[in-house]
Amino acid sequence: MFTIVFFGCRTDNPTITILFDKVDVLQVGAKVYCQGKPVGEVIDLDEVQHKIAVKIQLEEGARIPIGSTFVLNPSLLGSADISIEPSSDPTYILSKDTVLGEFNQNALFDNLTTDTAKRKKINESIKKIKEGMKGIIEASKNDTIQALRP
Repeated sequence: MFTIVFFGCRTDNPTITILFDKVDVLQVGAKVYCQGKPVGEVIDLDEVQHKIAVKIQLEEGARIPIGSTFVLNPSLLGSADISIEPSSDPTYILSKDTVLGEFNQNALFDNLTTDTAKRKKINESIKKIKEGMKGIIEASKNDTIQALRP
């Protein structure tokens, strides 16, 4: 009598590591999109040599062309996500490859309003706030220096 044992064929979905300078509010489980369609998710975050290594797992069959741009889109209203802007290269990134990513600062306010004029006013206000904060920091430094002088 023969006993036949079947082992399930398991195919691991491809993983890619993306290196970012910063990853505001990105979490494990965050979605990865390519041309607006979900193609994967974040499965791990780790610090590597002053960068954040974000490991993503792609859905079965998802292929990303070499030279594509990986953009982290932070959000004030929830978790960040990653969007992939595919290149036209006919060759594809392989599983376990590492690529560089970009941080999209403008995405913070994209979810607040779709009105371009309002978004422009928000960005102008933020610039003014940054300038004001720089002034406060400089004044604080000067006050500290003055206090330290005999």
